[in-house]
Amino acid sequence: MKKLIFVSLLVIPFCKAADPDQTWKEAIEKKFQRYLQQPDLQKVNTLDLSEKGIEAIPNKLSLASLTVFNLNENELKAIPSNLNLPQLVKFNLGWNQIEGAFPENLELPNLVELNLSWNQISYINPKTLFKQFPSLRFLTLIGNLLTQDNIQQIKKEAEKINQQIEIVNAHHYSEGKHYYEVSDDYRSNIKSAKR
Repeated sequence: MKKLIFVSLLVIPFCKAADPDQTWKEAIEKKFQRYLQQPDLQKVNTLDLSEKGIEAIPNKLSLASLTVFNLNENELKAIPSNLNLPQLVKFNLGWNQIEGAFPENLELPNLVELNLSWNQISYINPKTLFKQFPSLRFLTLIGNLLTQDNIQQIKKEAEKINQQIEIVNAHHYSEGKHYYEVSDDYRSNIKSAKR
């Protein structure tokens, strides 16, 4: 049985800038870059880097054993397409500042759950999405700039290739409340995953 290793970077927000011309954010980024180069990280299964003020994921990031990567509530503006995360199953990129079209050449063959909620993503190519993520089953898109047409195209492409997927998306906003498009199957999957 594989041992689960969990890492949370609680120490990053408390680092100080060594160079007086360096901003606090630059000091965090440097510490983050050095941290990701540690050889011990190759054994990590779960990496929680939420709420760290991270502005970029390093190009060519390679973590062979990583299955869960949480980058929720950072300041990411883009996702590099050359990540080497072959075992990644769950990727949380919610509450960042990712803009524009979703990268079409990012490949994560074992990815099952992708959270892109509350970013500024304007387009996801339905033709490449399931080639990039052939195992994808849960996709959260709440709070992006995607059109309903784009979301429908993703659903149609999933049906066309017989891909079972649940897409969670806010499709109506009224008096400060979101109403979500969620099926009963999705609700039961979430309940069983929490047990």
